[in-house]
Amino acid sequence: MQASQFTGLSDNDREIVALLETALEKLRSGTATRKRVRGHLESALKCLRDTRESIPPSELNSANDG
Repeated sequence: MQASQFTGLSDNDREIVALLETALEKLRSGTATRKRVRGHLESALKCLRDTRESIPPSELNSANDG
């Protein structure tokens, strides 16, 4: 990931993004049976990267992510 994409993220969020990206790459190189899991990881990454959201990524949960 480019440094400009990390702008506005806390150290903790940067670490989370890096871990999610690593997991996503491993899933992409695996079988197609984990398509839903890949979709969830992609959605999580999108939320963490979008600093314009009114709810901070660290406070997202199943009740307020929609």
